[in-house]
Amino acid sequence: RGRGKHTVQLMVLASDDSEQNLKEMLGADGFQRIRNQLYIMRQVGSPPAVMLFFGEYGSEADAQQAQNSLPDFLQNLNPYSLSIEDAVKKAKGGE
Repeated sequence: RGRGKHTVQLMVLASDDSEQNLKEMLGADGFQRIRNQLYIMRQVGSPPAVMLFFGEYGSEADAQQAQNSLPDFLQNLNPYSLSIEDAVKKAKGGE
């Protein structure tokens, strides 16, 4: 599952309040329009972190194209594409 697929990492929030902060951000209008394409992973640690990803794409090129066409408010987060496999590794604390 997810092998060979790619996504776009939008942000990582690492603080004791990261989940609450993310919930507040996701309530904003811009995020409401894309919420069906968002994925959230939690990273256990101190402090705990939440990672926000956008979309699922069949290739790195497709993910990069999606990254380049994100709205400005998301471009400002310095998003980048990566494989879903690498995203899962990051969430597990492997990177």
